[in-house]
Amino acid sequence: MNIKPAFMKQDSNPFRQKQNEQQKEKMKEQFKSVDLSAPKHFHLRNELVYYLLVSNLEKLSLNIHLKEIDIFALVSIANTIDLLSEIESELQEHGTTTIGKDNTGTKKVIASPLVPMRNTTLNTLNQQLKNLQLDPASRQLLTNSVLNDVNMFEADFDAIENDDDIQNLIARAIGGK
Repeated sequence: MNIKPAFMKQDSNPFRQKQNEQQKEKMKEQFKSVDLSAPKHFHLRNELVYYLLVSNLEKLSLNIHLKEIDIFALVSIANTIDLLSEIESELQEHGTTTIGKDNTGTKKVIASPLVPMRNTTLNTLNQQLKNLQLDPASRQLLTNSVLNDVNMFEADFDAIENDDDIQNLIARAIGGK
């Protein structure tokens, strides 16, 4: 049984083969790494948070789908993370409730105004991550599609002369042996 992937088979139609090559090159061009260094023209609350965010994205190879235009969105995410951290530290210090007085002067326990602010900021962060496909569900889909896309491989399969070697490589990849 020949289980060679479609991209390794030679297409008998030269026009279709040329189209496949062009699509492959276009996709590689789209996933070129870009410079995501901190921009000078955007307000950044905490540069360290931005650099930690970008370095973690690079470590996980999740920056390959980002472009220069996404820098503003990354700055917004970094600012939201910093704001959320600030709110969380205030909540740790002062607690989630305070004692206040109503119009009649009766003491009552009221929720801290920081709690709804934290919840709103957390929802904003989740939405920002979804917009850049960085939330866990979108990240999984993106990672699977990039890792499973055979056009992303930089291997020279033409150098392999023996068809049995190719079949063994494929069988090991599929079977996990």
